[in-house]
Amino acid sequence: MDDKKISTSSIVLLVFLGLSILSFVFLSIFVSAALFLFVFLPVILFILIRKWISKTFASLVFSTSAWLNIVLIAIPLIAGLIVLDIKDFSQELSNNNKVLALQDNDLVFAAEFKNFEDMKNIKIYSSAELQSFKSNAPPSNKVVILIDKSFFDSVTNLKIMGMTLSRDEMFRFISSSNPEELIRQKVGVVPSSVKPDELKLILLVNMAQDVIKRNSPNFLISSYKADKIKIYPYHFSLELIKYLPDSLLEPLTSSIIPKEINKDQKPQSSLSSNSQTKILDGKRINEIVINHSQPNQEELSLIKPCL
Repeated sequence: MDDKKISTSSIVLLVFLGLSILSFVFLSIFVSAALFLFVFLPVILFILIRKWISKTFASLVFSTSAWLNIVLIAIPLIAGLIVLDIKDFSQELSNNNKVLALQDNDLVFAAEFKNFEDMKNIKIYSSAELQSFKSNAPPSNKVVILIDKSFFDSVTNLKIMGMTLSRDEMFRFISSSNPEELIRQKVGVVPSSVKPDELKLILLVNMAQDVIKRNSPNFLISSYKADKIKIYPYHFSLELIKYLPDSLLEPLTSSIIPKEINKDQKPQSSLSSNSQTKILDGKRINEIVINHSQPNQEELSLIKPCL
């Protein structure tokens, strides 16, 4: 009879050990850790202690005590690891280059820049660079922000540089290898001072600003949870966001939104001053770029980077 009990408990122990291993293989680290800590570990401890002292009630008391002690030690350790991971991500966001990419089934656009406060020194990825970028693992020395087309579902149309673009036209412009053709259809001529690749980034930033204006602050969080926004390299502290309620994360939203994409600010480009106050009026930009109106000295200094 005892041999049968030992055999049964051994089988149960092996089953729970196997399930805990499989959970770490097939489930996310947070779900797996929660299952192990609160489901598998108590049972495993009880079986092991039951084998040792052969008393059910005593085994239950000792296993519960041991489990509580492990939980009390594990929780601050896990919290400390999360804080360290958040610190690492914050340093990466401050020090590393950022890549803002757009996905429409396939990767259609990517721009690399150093920081959000000064988006002048921008590298727009060529078609060959896009192919190389999507065929390789996300670089660990850059922060990649990948935005899916579905994130912009609430955008209907936008006006930029004298052109009013529908949502379909926006994505056609951004993904096109010949965006000059769309500009030509809209305004009749492509001014020599217009850089289509730079306009792609300006349009993308304007679209993101429009989305944030139209939705609640928690929209960014819900979009991240729905994988409409992905951030690389992987950080388990960011993954934790997917398992926390939106109400708890709302105070953090302001720290996630870059200052330039705040709904109360205009997105900056090389057509705007790097100061915080002097920005050319949209109508005046249109006169200078599209109609070749002669800019004064101050206006010239503001638009010089794109000429």
